[in-house]
Amino acid sequence: MFNAPELKNIFIGALIRQKVEESGMTYAEFAHRINTSRTNVYRIFESKSIDVERLIVISSVLDYDFIHKIYFADKPYLNPDQVKGLYEELKMLLQKKECAT
Repeated sequence: MFNAPELKNIFIGALIRQKVEESGMTYAEFAHRINTSRTNVYRIFESKSIDVERLIVISSVLDYDFIHKIYFADKPYLNPDQVKGLYEELKMLLQKKECAT
């Protein structure tokens, strides 16, 4: 069962601001890259929540997986190649187990 994080403790705008500053990107450049105004960027920075579609765009621009950080922080991130590798490893283990019986 999925357990939602303590949403009251997540301020996505502050995290986005931090990542923009770490990237060295100006606020104007960031605004341009996410197709919004600088005024809206400041609103985003002050936001406790954000539209998922916009968050996906921001994640792409900043090359940072905000969704994983917020919702799956306690679980390791697996890219598709890692998932495929785990699948293959499990498949081999099951085959060995079947051969042993």
